[in-house]
Amino acid sequence: ESCRNIRGYQKEPEKFMAVEWDKETEQEFITEIKVEMFNHQGALANLTAAINTTTSNIQSLNTEEKDGRVYSTFIRLTARDRVHLANIMRKIRVMPDVIKVTRNRN
Repeated sequence: ESCRNIRGYQKEPEKFMAVEWDKETEQEFITEIKVEMFNHQGALANLTAAINTTTSNIQSLNTEEKDGRVYSTFIRLTARDRVHLANIMRKIRVMPDVIKVTRNRN
């Protein structure tokens, strides 16, 4: 009822259906993040190890070299919810070789 998208439909109850979201869901979703980082020895291994400590599972990983010093890594991984995803990204962001972490919303 607090959703601004349905306010106009309240005058048309035949188009209105009450729903509830499961607060205890255990299903994970798959999302993609982009990590820009320096191309140092062991950087990619450290990145995957950091993700592993968050109990996320890496579904796929692709890297693209930008200029010889920096590369972009595109990682599809699992997350329980957006708080879990934020914790994963925070864990990555503090790594010394990491320049930037963003979520791809394609």
